[in-house]
Amino acid sequence: MKFLISDYDGTLKPFDKDPSFLEKHTFNKNIIAVNNFIKDNNKFMISTGRNTNSIKKEIEKYKIDYNYLSSYNGRVIFDQNNKLINAEYIDNVFLEEILNIEEYIKNITLYDEYGLTDNKENLIYIYLTLDKLKNIKELVYNWKSKYPELRITIDNIFHRINIRKEYNKMLGIKKLLEKEDINIPKKDIITIGDEYNDLEMINEYDGYHMLVSNPILYFNSNNVATSVNKLIKKIK
Repeated sequence: MKFLISDYDGTLKPFDKDPSFLEKHTFNKNIIAVNNFIKDNNKFMISTGRNTNSIKKEIEKYKIDYNYLSSYNGRVIFDQNNKLINAEYIDNVFLEEILNIEEYIKNITLYDEYGLTDNKENLIYIYLTLDKLKNIKELVYNWKSKYPELRITIDNIFHRINIRKEYNKMLGIKKLLEKEDINIPKKDIITIGDEYNDLEMINEYDGYHMLVSNPILYFNSNNVATSVNKLIKKIK
């Protein structure tokens, strides 16, 4: 049994908008290869930076089979029956601290394990748009010290603070293996991606990067794949 974990945009789906004939053909071949790969008693997971609702629309639109679905760069994992396996939530205590600076907040955008939400529980991402950044930079510094498990970044151009758990796709894979008690030898876990957020999982496992990839992947991996379907042929 093999376990293939693939990024979605730029990897499994090799285009964004207005695909060429070749890109559409490659995507169709990728989907057929993945579906047959699963039928042959292998496991397949899509691992994407998208939120869950976004990637599920794609899956339903293109009829892609999968065993597991990892969204938000590994922070959330579902199985094929929509059972939640793991979610890296932001502590509600931290949210209470955020609400104490309401006078500076112009807008607050919240994401739960599925996507955009109005609820203030089970949050994966928080985006704060502020009137002024300078008044709370010291507060952000204190947040980082108090909550080292969080990744808090400041967008000075748009006066925005982005908050989520410090995490990546590779940690999501490890959590899945642990929680589902999947006993597959490490050498039989294959990963493929094309962007910086795929770097950790490519380095940790038998990783491949796409021919057209973020340059940092070329410096960290010698394994190149021109498509997911050709990689599946190779590993089978």
